[in-house]
Amino acid sequence: MTAFAPRFDLSRARDVAGAGSRRFWSTLEELVDEKGFRALLQAEFPEVSSMFDDPGRRQFLKLMGASLLLGGLSACSDNKSDYALPYVNQPEDVIPGVARYYATGVLFDGYVQPVVATTYAGRPTKLDGNPDHPAARGKSDAFAQTAIFQLYDPERSKVPLRGGVPSTWDVFANALVDMRARWRERGGEGLHVLLGPTTSPTLQRQIAALTSQFPKMHWSHLPPAGFARQDEAMRLAFGRPVVPHFRLGRCEVIVSLDHDLLGPGAHQVLHANAWAQHRGEVAPGQGRSRLHVAESVPSLTGTVASVRLASDPERIALLAQALGADFAVAGFARPDLQPAEQKWLERAVAELRAHGGHSLLTIGPQFDPSIQALAPLINEQLKNTNATVWYSDPIHLSAADAQPLATLTAEIEAGVVDTLIMIDCNPVYGSPGALKFADLVSRVGNRVHVGLHADETAQLCRWHLPLSHALEGWSDGRAVDGTATIIQPTVRPLYASRSVHQVFDLLAGANDPAADGAVRATWREAFGSAFEARWTRALHDGFVADNAARPVTLSPKAPPPPQSQSDEADRIKVVFQLDPTVWDGRFANIAWLQELPKPLTKITWDNVIAISPAIAERYKLSNGDIAEVTVDGRSVRGAVWVVPGQAARTVALYFGYGRRAGGDVAVGAGYDAFAVWPSETDWLARGAIARVPGNYAIATTQAHQRMDGFDLVR
Repeated sequence: MTAFAPRFDLSRARDVAGAGSRRFWSTLEELVDEKGFRALLQAEFPEVSSMFDDPGRRQFLKLMGASLLLGGLSACSDNKSDYALPYVNQPEDVIPGVARYYATGVLFDGYVQPVVATTYAGRPTKLDGNPDHPAARGKSDAFAQTAIFQLYDPERSKVPLRGGVPSTWDVFANALVDMRARWRERGGEGLHVLLGPTTSPTLQRQIAALTSQFPKMHWSHLPPAGFARQDEAMRLAFGRPVVPHFRLGRCEVIVSLDHDLLGPGAHQVLHANAWAQHRGEVAPGQGRSRLHVAESVPSLTGTVASVRLASDPERIALLAQALGADFAVAGFARPDLQPAEQKWLERAVAELRAHGGHSLLTIGPQFDPSIQALAPLINEQLKNTNATVWYSDPIHLSAADAQPLATLTAEIEAGVVDTLIMIDCNPVYGSPGALKFADLVSRVGNRVHVGLHADETAQLCRWHLPLSHALEGWSDGRAVDGTATIIQPTVRPLYASRSVHQVFDLLAGANDPAADGAVRATWREAFGSAFEARWTRALHDGFVADNAARPVTLSPKAPPPPQSQSDEADRIKVVFQLDPTVWDGRFANIAWLQELPKPLTKITWDNVIAISPAIAERYKLSNGDIAEVTVDGRSVRGAVWVVPGQAARTVALYFGYGRRAGGDVAVGAGYDAFAVWPSETDWLARGAIARVPGNYAIATTQAHQRMDGFDLVR
């Protein structure tokens, strides 16, 4: 494609925006070629008809309209739902135009996001944060808001598929009889279940029941995205896995080593609510909390920092070692730091000490566990434990007996896996490229996939079973603070789908299990004789009262010092990031999220290879140029984007794009960063970058709606 952006010239940009400059700018192109940028603005929408001459815009309008049709279009599928049609005889308790509200939850990365669903005539139309929930406090994020679009996605799976051909649940149940007979003969040997991230108490009970039936079966559990190394870090610090909880509202000083506390993710609403408590003057003489951030890629947390240091990941690891030395942690020696690093560290340490009991040190979960384990020890010394940070037992599904994905892959390669059942996950797309999962999964004789879409994994399976959405099925789970929610449906299933609990009951031998049977059984045991009253109260409130995670009393110990690594000046530092709008790709078929500008870059509909201005200057790269990034012999190509404020030798790769199945909106955009991902635990890597021929026009809203440079509207 023809480039529309001028070539990036770092020296020119520095001259224009140098010291003493009063020039305002919103894109790097403005600093390079003002006339070219003005021409671009003037030509942005020359005439409405030109939009329809572009096939890309025409396709966008078609797909965007499909997602916005909500349930009206979903009723036009081949497998029409009896509950998605207009009323013939209107129920007496339904009044047209009068809303009903249900307190329930939607799922994100396994956690429950507590919401209140607004419904009209039996269909949900809007989700808002539950104002009574201790974690939500009436707030929600973009992912919770767009769960409605995912429910009404016209490309959701509608019927079971056998070899890609439409089938029925009865046919699958008959096939399952033969599979269960083989499992019984071998005690479950050769059976493996792979689960997506979950916090469901019912699912944990069902896994235990299935394991008791087939004691030789194995199962794997994918952890929340980006937190695979945190459990190991907590084991180093406390001897067992625990979950840290931060009370940002009590912090007068926060020091963050590349931990995006306020960025997109399951904890964003909780942390943003708490952070807002200390953003203004709390009381006379008490100012807002101070935030010191050292990070490699600009983040939402970095944008609100009092002091921000742009630093490559390996330099941040050295800052952590220096922190360990300053707090006299055994085995940690002070490394040589650059002047800017030394200045940042001295200020951060001084403020941490000056506000003991009201400060917080946090280290990103992507770092070496021995570096992460410094945070609990230093917070303990500062008397921050149980004040600004506390620890609880794991909230996610206990994975003590679960196998890592790498172990499952090795067993498939060894030929010992006969049946592989993958539920609410997409490992063919979302697993590290080094594991070659997509190449190996076809070796398994019986492959069953259960999910919302016929995605990359479903296409390689003999059976694909449609999964019910959280808004149309019974389930349960926990929020990030540990509070349990009983998820109740707000609409009857639109398609021939089943909940994850119904699927597990089928695997256990049940015949046509009830939609709410498994969930009721779990909470009947938990509530005891007061079941009916407490069940009704939990459905009304949207959560189970007095059920949040509780602090555990533990004493951290000094972690072993991390192994020293040589700093190779000719190797770039590759940082793997979750996309802030489509996450790990599970939301890629939601056009509303594709159109949502990403924080800071304001890019839509694509992912980019984010590079620093220094890398752009060294490799002669400009916005939209195509570059190839190589990590451990595997390469990926994508369009680059120059990001001011990014660390000098850092390249950021974003997950969630490069999809090959899962819907028209999802497929075809961007590059697949999973192809070069080394492992589930390696979110930092070393690699190389090279420019290759080609250019790609990136859509960004960064320069839209500008007012500076124009006369005021009178």
